[in-house]
Amino acid sequence: MKEFKPTIFFLLRFGAFYAISSILYGLFIKKYHPVADPLTEWTANHTYGIMKFLGFDVKKFPTEGYPSIDIYWKDQYAISVFEGCNGFILAVLFLVFIVAFQGNWRKMLWFIPLGFLIIYVLNQIRLILLAVIAVDYARHMHFFHKYFFTGIIYGVILLLWFWWARLNKTESPKVEKASAH
Repeated sequence: MKEFKPTIFFLLRFGAFYAISSILYGLFIKKYHPVADPLTEWTANHTYGIMKFLGFDVKKFPTEGYPSIDIYWKDQYAISVFEGCNGFILAVLFLVFIVAFQGNWRKMLWFIPLGFLIIYVLNQIRLILLAVIAVDYARHMHFFHKYFFTGIIYGVILLLWFWWARLNKTESPKVEKASAH
């Protein structure tokens, strides 16, 4: 049982941190209902701004009666950015693993912001591509929204977790072999 102690404590820390974070985030979102919360607005504004910067003729409007922001492209509805689209819960999932796994605090000071930035950039790319897919390739929207981009983002988070584990790997003492003469 002793050999499982670190794993059990990791799972308990992970579960507790994730549960607390999810509850707090749920309370935060509920406070703004029926309009979009500030994180969702921020995400939608950035998606809109990046698309404008890239030359897309986009418009955005708050969704009537829903806590989301609609983005239109080519005068057609493209996507609605809801709280689940803002990437915050993905960043929390990433953060909770890093904190639960523990490790060098100095490394955390650069690794956590880097992870957040990677997740944010991937999420923005996802939203922009989903807007394009929704308008120009609508029949593929479900696959790309539900499976393709979800797999990519969770895969990247998993790779970030592996990277963190390797950065904090403790070196086991090298055992010198006695030479047989």
